[in-house]
Amino acid sequence: MSDTAPGPGWWLATDGRWYPPVMHPSAVVPTPSVSSTASTSLSDGFPPVLGERHENPPWLWIIGTAAVAVLAAVLAVVIAS
Repeated sequence: MSDTAPGPGWWLATDGRWYPPVMHPSAVVPTPSVSSTASTSLSDGFPPVLGERHENPPWLWIIGTAAVAVLAAVLAVVIAS
């Protein structure tokens, strides 16, 4: 914000101050695009390319840990009997 227009593209708002072009209400914010390699490696049914890192959701770790605990308990009961 400025009280004077510092350069081209700046606009005068109703509050009497000058704002940069990117803050204009009609300014369009570019959306990030997905790279073609990432979209094809995830959507074509093949595993991701080596070197790409994909985080597992936290609930997957919880389910996996619970499954191991249940399996250990079942094995303990089978071995004890």
